[in-house]
Amino acid sequence: MTVEEMSQLAAKNEPMPDLISPADTMLYQTLRGIYIAYSAKRIDREQAVNEKKQAVAAYEYYKKLVDDTYVMYQENTKAVYNLLREYEKTKSAETAHEMLKILLRRKDW
Repeated sequence: MTVEEMSQLAAKNEPMPDLISPADTMLYQTLRGIYIAYSAKRIDREQAVNEKKQAVAAYEYYKKLVDDTYVMYQENTKAVYNLLREYEKTKSAETAHEMLKILLRRKDW
């Protein structure tokens, strides 16, 4: 679901879609709150626009952080799996050490 699609649903006070990510949930609920506050004249248009920009920026930052973390997790999992297969063949202390570096995220060993 795109930011614009969530924004349209929130503006219409539609129910939050099922099975969306935590980042999507945060954005949808924040946008809905902004639209409700604007409709109730608790905030003016300029404040609503600024808050929406901030909410979208926070959403994009968080989503990128989660996506980058997932990619790193996948890369580390694959690297450890490959090293584990090598270790099973060689029983090499060097290979075991390389696995520990990845698992403990230490580059300076």
